[in-house]
Amino acid sequence: MRSQPIVRYAALSGFASVCREVAVDHRALMRRQGLDPDLLDQPDAWAPADDVALVMEAAALMSGCPTVGLRMSLRRNVTTLGPISLVLTEEPTLREALLTLARFWPAYNESLRLRLVDRGATTSAVTRFDFRSPIRHTQAAELVAAVICSLATQTLGTGAVPRRVTFRHPGPADTSEHEQILGTVVQFCAETDSVEFDAAVIDEERPVDDPRRRIYARQYLTAMATPGTEDRVEQVRGIIEDLLPIGRCSADRVAASLGVDRRTVHRWLETEGETFTGLVAQVRRNRAERCLTSGLSMTEIAERLGFAEVSSFSRWFVGQYGVPPSRWTAVTGGPTAYLALP
Repeated sequence: MRSQPIVRYAALSGFASVCREVAVDHRALMRRQGLDPDLLDQPDAWAPADDVALVMEAAALMSGCPTVGLRMSLRRNVTTLGPISLVLTEEPTLREALLTLARFWPAYNESLRLRLVDRGATTSAVTRFDFRSPIRHTQAAELVAAVICSLATQTLGTGAVPRRVTFRHPGPADTSEHEQILGTVVQFCAETDSVEFDAAVIDEERPVDDPRRRIYARQYLTAMATPGTEDRVEQVRGIIEDLLPIGRCSADRVAASLGVDRRTVHRWLETEGETFTGLVAQVRRNRAERCLTSGLSMTEIAERLGFAEVSSFSRWFVGQYGVPPSRWTAVTGGPTAYLALP
């Protein structure tokens, strides 16, 4: 079993306030999840990342409010991120700020990964969670997106309004609150959780009062926290996520993306008890379960999983689940959401 990732209690900043707003007892809910509500006043205390995500999901489910994570973002400021905020506010461009966030964020939330993906005219801040077990984390994903949007439009004052925000999970019937809080168009059942910007905008220089302050802030941050680095398995998994829908997900292509040869990739994975084909299957299974509850056609799902034909997708699916995809939701009720509810 993989080790349990941990996160600062600061990740639950605003949780108590939102729970009161939607008539949920946050203290009782946290205790049921094994979290200590008294530690909300100690943001640098640590908690299991899975439990933090699950308690947010439980609050949303109990209250019937689908925007718990987004509402939490309205009760935060940049200092909620901890010492990282000292550097973020001194970065000359939004790109530099996002790269700093990507480098140091895992030091405060071991389950969270962020990377920038350039696609010509646009650049996306793509996020991904790596929990110990497959859990529903809709609220955590939406909270992180809101933090990135706020960083761009408010904290740095760049005026870099995102082109759109995408989420892998299905959305509610009414998405007006999502669009109001995030300040842009929101797309659900997408390939990635991401915030997309115009590439030119995130590279625009902004005035910095004292360039030396950035140097001192970065030195302080480096001394305070060792930068989190994405382990090799997660690097490979992230590239598989990107290559799968375009039908180019081979070990050779993944190795080329990492600047190594195929044998090196296989050796890395073997050390961690993984295989390349096993990792591809994991990514495909996760994506298949999401897609089958999103209303997409079988042709669209097959394409998103990297299959040229629906028949190939169906054969693979039967081999994985024992039933054809057309019968899966009827037989299983859909993917299991591991919620720790009262």
